[in-house]
Amino acid sequence: MKQILPIGNVRHALIVLGLLLGHIVGQSQNKAPLSLNNHPGDRLAAVPQRKIVPSMATWHMDSALIDLAAAYTPFKVLTNLRSIRRDMDVMTKDVHDQIADRALYAKGKGISLVADLDVRLALPSFEARYPNELQQMLVVEELEVKGDSAYNVLINSRVLSDHYQRSYPVRSGSFVKAFRYNITPNGIIDPRSLKDISDECTVNSATKEAVQLKVPGHLLKASSHLCVMVSFTYLYPDVFAPHLIEFREELIQNYADAGLAGAHNDEWGFPNAFSESSVQNEYWYTRHRAEAYRKRTDGRNLLNDI
Repeated sequence: MKQILPIGNVRHALIVLGLLLGHIVGQSQNKAPLSLNNHPGDRLAAVPQRKIVPSMATWHMDSALIDLAAAYTPFKVLTNLRSIRRDMDVMTKDVHDQIADRALYAKGKGISLVADLDVRLALPSFEARYPNELQQMLVVEELEVKGDSAYNVLINSRVLSDHYQRSYPVRSGSFVKAFRYNITPNGIIDPRSLKDISDECTVNSATKEAVQLKVPGHLLKASSHLCVMVSFTYLYPDVFAPHLIEFREELIQNYADAGLAGAHNDEWGFPNAFSESSVQNEYWYTRHRAEAYRKRTDGRNLLNDI
């Protein structure tokens, strides 16, 4: 579980992190050994005797922030979150040139920039190259069967966002699978009753907003429960995408001539889901993830296991 720190503690943590990073860099430049067995406080105590490379995290790399840092702080390295803006594709030449210009401006002020070169800041370029390597959200809905009438199932997509994008566009929705089965008295699926009825369901509509399907009533006779799986594809890179690492390396290489002190990513993770329904019924899924799962589990099917 991720701990939420008060704002004051976050600022303190950023300062300490900057000092620790500066201490490590300084030691590497001085060829001094770094002991990983010492208490962190011991390292901080040794900072004044080492060459320090102070660094500070900032939102964006605006010239106004560079001016403030140069005039009023001891920091000589600015680690920029989201670089220029969250809505600008860092894989494009225009953004590359803007970042290079900011790096040159900062250099004139005695400051070096570390740019945020996260793939989430290059989503249009990633999608244009690899439209079949986007992340999907698998939504699972279980319904209790009552009687033998047909079921019309409607599942809506959700708006997902984080500190990189507000929000991630949904590209499409699709029907994945449907099962019928009985639940035993101790609350588990009776495997003898489990049947895949996907081919016999009718998809009335499948859009980025919602998936609606009809399950004929005669399929549900002698079954106590119906389970439906649908998927929504988001403009977000699939963690298991075959070309993700290659794209990431190319993105960084594109900035080798930009005059930066380095590049970084903020923490990687899917947009948060806080509701009980989301925690119970939503799974990050792609066919590439399913294939990785199959290889790691001696041939098991991820959808069936879910």
